Amino acid sequence: AAMRALSEAETNTVDVPVLAMMVPYLLLNLGIGLWASRHTKTLKDFVLAGRTLPFFVTITSMFAMFFGAEATLGSSFNMAATGLSGDVMADPYGGALCLVLYGLFYAVPLYKTNNLTLSDFYCERYGSKMGVFSAIVNTIGYLLWTAGQIVGLGLITSRTWGVPSEVGSLICTAIIVIYTFRGGMYAVAWTECFESVVIIICLIVMAVEVGRTSGTGWSEAYTRFGEKMEPDPSNSSKVKAWLNLFAMWLYLGIGSIPSQDIYERMNSAAKSSYARWGAIIAGVVYILVSQIPMYFGLVARAKYNADNCNGDILGCEGVSIGDLDEGIILDTINFYTSDGVRVLFYCALISAIISTASGTLLGAGVLITINIVRPAMPNVDEAKILQISRFATLIFAVCAYCFTLGDESISDFVNISSVWLMVGLFWPLTFGLFWRGATEVGAGLSM
Repeated sequence: AAMRALSEAETNTVDVPVLAMMVPYLLLNLGIGLWASRHTKTLKDFVLAGRTLPFFVTITSMFAMFFGAEATLGSSFNMAATGLSGDVMADPYGGALCLVLYGLFYAVPLYKTNNLTLSDFYCERYGSKMGVFSAIVNTIGYLLWTAGQIVGLGLITSRTWGVPSEVGSLICTAIIVIYTFRGGMYAVAWTECFESVVIIICLIVMAVEVGRTSGTGWSEAYTRFGEKMEPDPSNSSKVKAWLNLFAMWLYLGIGSIPSQDIYERMNSAAKSSYARWGAIIAGVVYILVSQIPMYFGLVARAKYNADNCNGDILGCEGVSIGDLDEGIILDTINFYTSDGVRVLFYCALISAIISTASGTLLGAGVLITINIVRPAMPNVDEAKILQISRFATLIFAVCAYCFTLGDESISDFVNISSVWLMVGLFWPLTFGLFWRGATEVGAGLSM
């Protein structure tokens, strides 16, 4: 109760150093997006950046797709609460699996189709009805995924801006909409490139600082708590425990493969080889960088236990870190780091979440316009479709924000989104690519 009261006390307060740096930093992100939007002239530019992205930008864009609220706030909290036996198997480990599998098996075949959206593939392979249906399924999944990112933005702003989380997340969502609305994939990809470099550098600096001030080194954090990647020991059935662990790894690992945001990033690359190796390298970088937020989670656990168990960092009966919100990692960082490092961390964190959210907003707006609206309005010219796509992005952002007004956590939204896409779209995509016997009826029943 004391820790929860402290956490609540630290929200809705103004952190002057962070706010003074974050506002111009967000404006810089907005400026980069608007600068990149100069290249957006056609619908293909808006959706796929004209298929001109360099190799490095392809890598950073695919890395940024996953490295948002779940990989930072969500995974650190899950690591603190349940360790390697919990939801971290889904993200970051499932996210890394998705990127590597995509690069190995899906990137080149899908790149060669030369479509604007993933649902165009379903339309060509299974017919127009399946194209529309797949777009609807994908869009619903995006609502949940984007909502998870907006929740993360609310956690950050409530601890730094002195405003309720609903207000802060609304302001950040508006910033994302502005540059996505204007520039499409050009704006998304180039801002993600900048943001990815910043977040990686800041996390490395943070890890050094936290390790020094907390007295808990990297290897010590894992050995102290005996963390191993194994099923939950409290589960009486070993078979069921292993199946649960495997399922957590796979539902994001394969569930995010049939999504428009990974497709649009891959398909925006200048070459198919960039798409393949960009995804694989992004997956490797993602799992390596994600170890840092997980390490912060173990430091948060040690601090929480020490504060509530008479100094015993290993914990005591009746105390559960799982009773707190996913912002506990922010409170821990505030405690262990200097003002300068803390300011860099918050700026990098909010940029990572914004980059993830911007891609999902773009993907949803494009799917709604190209695969749902355009089939119903076949005579509308491309300029009008581009305009509709921009406004669809705005409408989708409003809907996603409304989802966050409930009590769901970041992990809840991201996990449900991944499961939804896995059961709805993964098998029709996979069999459609690699099995000639796949039919419209089979795909429809699968969905």
